[in-house]
Amino acid sequence: MEVDLTGKRRFSRKNIRMMLLLAALVLLTALLALGCSVINKPKSGTQKVVVGAFQWSADQAMILLAAEKGWFKDEGLDVEFVMSGGSAQELILLANGTHTFGEGGLDTGIKAAAEGLPVKNVFVLYQQSPRAIIYSDKTLKEPKDVIGKTIAVIPTESEGPMLPLWLKANGIDPGQVNIVNTNWDSQAPMLMSGQADGVATWCASLPFMLKDQGKPDGCLMWKDTGLPTLHNGIFTNSFTLKNQPEMVRKFLRVLRKGFDATRDNPEAAVAAVPKYCPDCDIELEKRVFYKNIELWQTPRAKAANLPLGVPHPDDWEDTVKIFNELGIGEGIPATSYYDYSLIEK
Repeated sequence: MEVDLTGKRRFSRKNIRMMLLLAALVLLTALLALGCSVINKPKSGTQKVVVGAFQWSADQAMILLAAEKGWFKDEGLDVEFVMSGGSAQELILLANGTHTFGEGGLDTGIKAAAEGLPVKNVFVLYQQSPRAIIYSDKTLKEPKDVIGKTIAVIPTESEGPMLPLWLKANGIDPGQVNIVNTNWDSQAPMLMSGQADGVATWCASLPFMLKDQGKPDGCLMWKDTGLPTLHNGIFTNSFTLKNQPEMVRKFLRVLRKGFDATRDNPEAAVAAVPKYCPDCDIELEKRVFYKNIELWQTPRAKAANLPLGVPHPDDWEDTVKIFNELGIGEGIPATSYYDYSLIEK
């Protein structure tokens, strides 16, 4: 299953295929329902919009702040935030018309679109990936230092098949590294106990956990060491995009407003989170969120002065090339996966 910046989960490839087959069965029926849109107009005259994510937490604080400020309502949008089972399930709920918008990993989005689901990315939330080798070993300062070390990885997550790519990108034969499997419950204890020298996962909450335990911590960020990929974003159904462009434009306008307000006052954005995630460790979420604001844009996007939410085309090309090496979406142009034409400059 897909995870967010605090370590949530995503579905395995097997489950993705099963759900994609299920989507194919329900898609034909969904196409009959007003261009696959779940938009309807309540008596108030506002448009109903259902937005899904694995969990609503500080990762999406900029969106939740916009909701608390009433900016969606100001645009005539009656937004309902719902939770789903991760990126793979979310994309199916978009494809069959259950949800209007949804958050998902671009890796899963590329795979889903390549296998025929009518979904497109319309806004990138975190352009830079938080994937990394998390370490509590002071000797791990650069990629070559992992040679001869034990690196734990969850094999069913994206980091599983991507770890050998990262090693090869740094001139390291995967056979030179002791790669061991782990799971979500075991990765932190393995690192803290010394069973593993590093963990291939997201540079999110785990380094803070190490720091709080008085242990050395650090992240070998893949984005800086040979494996840069765009990370996650907001998707919608291709038919919704075609048949409800003004509604999509309004939604994206509010997203931009939420991002701008969060950049000016991140503390206010995090303050909006507990209402939507009462069980979250808000102090930990806040620390992760403040650190990851820097992941909103890539250097290319900043240099080109692109609007928030719009990545640089070259970053998309690099991302697709990397996933092509994993056998995902070979021969499909990067431009087929996204549409940012409704994001206002």
